[in-house]
Amino acid sequence: EVVAVLQHLVGLPNVTIENWEIVMDAIAGYRAGLDFADALHLAAAGACEELVSFDAKLAKAAAKLKLKPDVALVKVRL
Repeated sequence: EVVAVLQHLVGLPNVTIENWEIVMDAIAGYRAGLDFADALHLAAAGACEELVSFDAKLAKAAAKLKLKPDVALVKVRL
């Protein structure tokens, strides 16, 4: 339902979205199994060589789905 609402909003003539291509890519990433916020970050980083994240779940999911850019995982030592 959330995806349907977002797609509807993107199509409304009185709604302005700065970069609707990124939103549509994020919706596709969400449909593929990513968290929507993660999909949006990944879509916004599309022109980058890689996205660096502390989120191991995102890195694993993006690699499994073969999404670009690659997600490099930051390893934290305590």
